[in-house]
Amino acid sequence: AIVRNNRIWAVRVADSSDGMAIQVQYDAQDISILGNHIWDAVQGIEITRGNKNGKEYPVAPSRVLLAGNLIHDLVSEGSDSARGSGIIVRTSQDTKVYNNTIIRAAAAAVYLAYSAEDAIPTGIDLRNNVLHGNTNDLYLARNATLFPKLRVDFNHYVSGRVRGDSLTTWLALGYEQHATQGDPLLGEDFRPLPGSPLINSATDVGLAFSGAAPDRGWGELAP
Repeated sequence: AIVRNNRIWAVRVADSSDGMAIQVQYDAQDISILGNHIWDAVQGIEITRGNKNGKEYPVAPSRVLLAGNLIHDLVSEGSDSARGSGIIVRTSQDTKVYNNTIIRAAAAAVYLAYSAEDAIPTGIDLRNNVLHGNTNDLYLARNATLFPKLRVDFNHYVSGRVRGDSLTTWLALGYEQHATQGDPLLGEDFRPLPGSPLINSATDVGLAFSGAAPDRGWGELAP
């Protein structure tokens, strides 16, 4: 299934939802979520195993690609641990998070979590993103070493906070070898302006780009 080029906004907490604009759960496989524009929601995109009839579903989503999405101006509402976060990855296998721009999230731009049964996602690949959260650019609910096959690199951190600590502390762990930090120099459409540190500074993950190298963030993949 492909979820592409949608505009989703004003999503709030309800009896049946914690305010996710897009949610992938149960045993969904080979899902691509591309080029969507999400704003004014409680949560942007969540990948989670989910509950069915009050019990954790036995099979988690696998092989999910989140690429070229723009998520901004999220709000904090309700009691879910990921409220106000842009991309939330809970129990799953092989979730790829490439070239997304997440700006002004009320909490974390990207939140890496786990299920109620403490099942941690396996094989998260987080590269080429622009991350800006009011509390954290990136938040991990457990130590990074507890996330099997975790890959994080070539991301741009705006506030420079990771798991409640400084970017320097995060970089010392050795996951992120090519991080950039500071003002991303974005225009009104959230694409990089001339002189932006995002331009030609990402790595090739198999998505379309022009120039010497891909840009970080959603710009080259925008609809």
